[in-house]
Amino acid sequence: MTYCQKAFALLYLILSLLTQTSTGQSIDRFNIDNYVRWIRNYQEVSNINIPLNSLTDSEQLLLCNIIKENMKDSIFDIRWRSLTVGSNIVAGSTSNLVKSELTSIMLQNIYDLDSRIVYTASQNLLELEDVKYTSGQKDTLVDLISRISNPNILVTLYRLCGKQGVSESMLLLKNVSFSTNIPFYQRWVALSSLTRLGNAEAENLMSDYLNRIDISLDAIKTLYPYILFSKSRQNISYLIELIQNNNSGCESSNPNVSTSIPCSYLVLTIVAPEIAELNWEGKDGLQSLEPEEALKKARVFFKNIDNNWSFKRE
Repeated sequence: MTYCQKAFALLYLILSLLTQTSTGQSIDRFNIDNYVRWIRNYQEVSNINIPLNSLTDSEQLLLCNIIKENMKDSIFDIRWRSLTVGSNIVAGSTSNLVKSELTSIMLQNIYDLDSRIVYTASQNLLELEDVKYTSGQKDTLVDLISRISNPNILVTLYRLCGKQGVSESMLLLKNVSFSTNIPFYQRWVALSSLTRLGNAEAENLMSDYLNRIDISLDAIKTLYPYILFSKSRQNISYLIELIQNNNSGCESSNPNVSTSIPCSYLVLTIVAPEIAELNWEGKDGLQSLEPEEALKKARVFFKNIDNNWSFKRE
């Protein structure tokens, strides 16, 4: 038996003892046992899709400990199965404590040498981006940026730094944002996080780029969402000007629609959900209207409110 297997066996024994109630009766462990057997492949378990709402928060935390231990295993299949269970918990848990524990696990998984695990963990971190990071989690995030080279993973880490207010990442983000040797999209995401962290130089550079980038479907889908993410009022005001004044047409992203859609309406679909005073998704919201009608009403709204709009609370 390897060291990892011995450690797991000891952990499993401890966890089994911890699930004893004060009356001496054990918590229903059928679900947890099935997950454990599936992860370790002690025996084939045909149905692992047990609803997580059947597990208490305490049982989910026990599973997190099991996942954490098994992610250290040298066997890929065991690490992958552990990550799969973790992903299921990410998708279903409502406990802040469980989500925080999962965040720590997923951050550690970014160090994994297998790209499949790293990518899946990064997607889970995006699902968990509203979790408030601890100082230790922020330190791990900064360390990962200094070590990771995959640009697809790095843009996720940049975004998390902005979302979590990781001021310790600002120097690393600056080095990326103002480099001419790094792909533009990667720099753009870093700039948006740096702007969100309060860097005026980054905000002005984003503004400069905005004035040079022609409005297009690609820009609207790829670049403009990060203007909203940056929380820059001056740059969001630029997008609002496009909504009010731009009359060009953009191709629809729907292949079944041959006619063009007003580019300004597509910009509206990105801006409107973030504006507190604008009814977009609610009852009788603008989203339910035809593009031309929604655009007409939005233009009246922005004209009347001027620059006195506010962000929806996160």
